Amino acid sequence: SEYKNIVKQYHKEIPEMNSFNQFKICSSLISQIPSKILNELFINQLKNRGMKNYFSTKIYAPFHQLSLALQLGKKEQEILFQNLKTPINL
Repeated sequence: SEYKNIVKQYHKEIPEMNSFNQFKICSSLISQIPSKILNELFINQLKNRGMKNYFSTKIYAPFHQLSLALQLGKKEQEILFQNLKTPINL
């Protein structure tokens, strides 16, 4: 949906697509957007996710990206972090 939002914001409309060709169509249209404008649109989409990430981006960059991708809330991030710190017992 974020790809489609970016396409719609720049191109003013979304062409007809289905689940199978959506990525290819959006990718093609996004590649036509000048990088400076695309960067702004992309940042706006990230802001629209409406969540805060509680991992430090300098120390825990991979976890930060994972949290954004999975849209984890604060409690879920804390649980993930605690589970990752726990030794694996076989």
